[in-house]
Amino acid sequence: MKPFARILLLSALALVSALAVSCGNGEEQPVVPPALHVRTNPAPNKAGSQFLDVTASGDWTISISEGTWATVSPDYGSGSVSVVLQYEENRDLASRRVVLTLVARNGAVSVEFSQDGSSSMPPDPGTIAGADVAPVKWLELPETLAGDGLEFFSHRMDFEGKSVRNYSYDWNYDKLIASWVAYPMIPAYARKGTSRTDNWALDPLLPREKQSVTLTGFDKGNAGWYSRGHQLPSADRLFSFAANSSTFYGTNITPQDNDFNGGIWANLEMAVRSWANKADTVYVTTGCFGDTGYYVLDDDGKQVAVPQGYYKAVLCKTLGSSGFGAGGYAGCAVCFDDVNHSPSESLKNFAMSIDDLEKKLGMNFFVNLPEAIGKEKADQVEAENPQTVSWWW
Repeated sequence: MKPFARILLLSALALVSALAVSCGNGEEQPVVPPALHVRTNPAPNKAGSQFLDVTASGDWTISISEGTWATVSPDYGSGSVSVVLQYEENRDLASRRVVLTLVARNGAVSVEFSQDGSSSMPPDPGTIAGADVAPVKWLELPETLAGDGLEFFSHRMDFEGKSVRNYSYDWNYDKLIASWVAYPMIPAYARKGTSRTDNWALDPLLPREKQSVTLTGFDKGNAGWYSRGHQLPSADRLFSFAANSSTFYGTNITPQDNDFNGGIWANLEMAVRSWANKADTVYVTTGCFGDTGYYVLDDDGKQVAVPQGYYKAVLCKTLGSSGFGAGGYAGCAVCFDDVNHSPSESLKNFAMSIDDLEKKLGMNFFVNLPEAIGKEKADQVEAENPQTVSWWW
């Protein structure tokens, strides 16, 4: 509907409302506070519709943010009514959410509407305390291979009254570091419910002798100390004390050059959070590679390998309508071959396609994406060069 016609309709509705009052008992109708009620919340993963109850006095409008998979019809009106809330099928493993905002004459109110993840995929299991290969099909996971000498672990966390996955990792017992850490990210995970805890602790999934103990730091002798570099950033889990504390387990930490950790690597972490703020969900695999030949000592005197380089492979959901990506997803990889970089350098200079990162490291990222959107679209997502897409930068 054209804006002018919409204004005319709203004016007509307001006139009808005024006439109804004047033709009644002559008393002014009471003004009620605006309210929205979603009858089934969360909704199942299948496409569907339901009534959305609107309570308001006078004219109102409804807007939807943080997602494009749900619509309201009509999205404007007058008085207390029920409108139709429609939503697309959620083919992803993870649940998703949008924010519905009602603006009325005497105020505004917002409610979250969420939709369950796909029932065609395995449900989230309990915390995984070691597996040869990943027994789940979460989108953020790279391929895990039997007999590669690594072991798969996964942590969970409590979020809004539900137990959800937190992060997973492949543990290298020889180097005492995770070769990669994978996790989903939505803006709500970074919203401050707590401050950075600095609650350095042992990972309860591994015995002390099988993990790096980083309660005080990494000793590199006369050169001082390495930073305890997070793979899943502390700032990505600020919504609760427990979730933030889990990022300080030694299994999520590698010995990192101080300037790199607080410089260009921190810039990349902030960039990923900014991408999450523009997308429905971001799936991240962050990892380290290469053998510098250097080892540092943990608190127990065990040797911990110092990686040569670091990377993040990022899959953003709900981007297909933006003119890039495919099937509602887009991918971007950023890789540093070493840690000798200035924080003033542009991240774009280190960006590459997911395919190119796979060739570089000999890994298969986002191995479950083809099942979600089909092989052809998944291939398109992984082949696209993010340096040519302004959305990332």
